[in-house]
Amino acid sequence: MTIRHNKKLDSNQKLKNQAEYYDKADVEKAFDLTKISKHKGKIKRVNMLLPINVFLKADEIGRITGTGYQNTLKTAIAIGLHQLDEEIIDVSSTALR
Repeated sequence: MTIRHNKKLDSNQKLKNQAEYYDKADVEKAFDLTKISKHKGKIKRVNMLLPINVFLKADEIGRITGTGYQNTLKTAIAIGLHQLDEEIIDVSSTALR
């Protein structure tokens, strides 16, 4: 896996932890289509303006995986939200001690 340094990360350890999370992420479990059921009102359409490099990267990954850029973006959002949620829980539980 190629890792690009993100200036917002404080240390190499955070970068390593981030890479390990993405390597372990079970995308198929997160998007189990056998359990899907469509209900009106359960889906929210969101229009977003993305930097062109984000779109191009999602398009590249979508072509490689055969899922397309939209599903690639949805997967990235789901993984990112899961990671963010865990970090917030860790921070808030530490603050309560």
